[in-house]
Amino acid sequence: MLDAASDYELYSASRQACASKPFPETLPMPPSHLLCRLLCRLLCRLLWRQFPRQISWPAGLFALLLLIGSPSANALEEGQPGPAFEIALADGKVFKSGEARGEVVVINLWATWCTFCREEMPALESYYQQHKGEGLRLIAVSMDEADAEAKAREIMQAYSYPAGIGRQSKLKGFGRIWRLPMTFVIDRQGILRRDGSAGEPKVDLATLEKQVTPLLKRD
Repeated sequence: MLDAASDYELYSASRQACASKPFPETLPMPPSHLLCRLLCRLLCRLLWRQFPRQISWPAGLFALLLLIGSPSANALEEGQPGPAFEIALADGKVFKSGEARGEVVVINLWATWCTFCREEMPALESYYQQHKGEGLRLIAVSMDEADAEAKAREIMQAYSYPAGIGRQSKLKGFGRIWRLPMTFVIDRQGILRRDGSAGEPKVDLATLEKQVTPLLKRD
C-alpha cells in the first residue's frame, strides 16, 4: 500500500510522463489513475492467460483490487482523532496539527489543473469571510508540482484564506491522495468530522454550513 508521500511521487511521475498529451482539465482526479488502469488491464490479462478456464475476468479484477487495496483501504474514520500533519504555508510558516486545538480546521486539497477544485473556491472564500472570527482555520493546500507553484500562488491571491504547499508538507496521516478535491474537517477537540477521501468530493456553501457551522458553535 502506498503512503501519501509515495503516492504523490507516483502522481508527479505520471504527470511528467504524460506531459506531451495533457489530460483534460475537467478530470477530477490525479492522472496517476491512468497508470493504475493500465496495470489493472495487464495483470488481468496475465491472470486470464494463466487460468483461462478457472477464472473469469470480473473475478480476476476483484482479486486484483483485494491485492492492491482500494483507495479507501487506509481511509480515516470520522469520529476518531484526526491525523497528525504539518502544512508548509505559502508565507513560509508551518501549521502543525498540535497548534489546532480549540479551532475548527478545514483542510482543502486542490490543484491548478482540477476544474472542480477551482469551482468550489468561491464558496470556501465566502464561508471563510463569514466565519473566520469564530475560531475557523481554513487552509487550501496545493498539490501541484513545483513548476505549477507560481500559478497556484497567483490563483490564491484572489482568496483571503491561507495557502499551503503540498509537496513541502507532511500529509501522510491523511492516507492516499487519490482524488482532488479533498476536504477534511477537524473539530475543536481534534476529532475528524469529515473524511475528504470518502463521499462527494466537492463542497459548496450549503455543505459547509451543514458540516462546519455546528462545530463552530460548540465550545
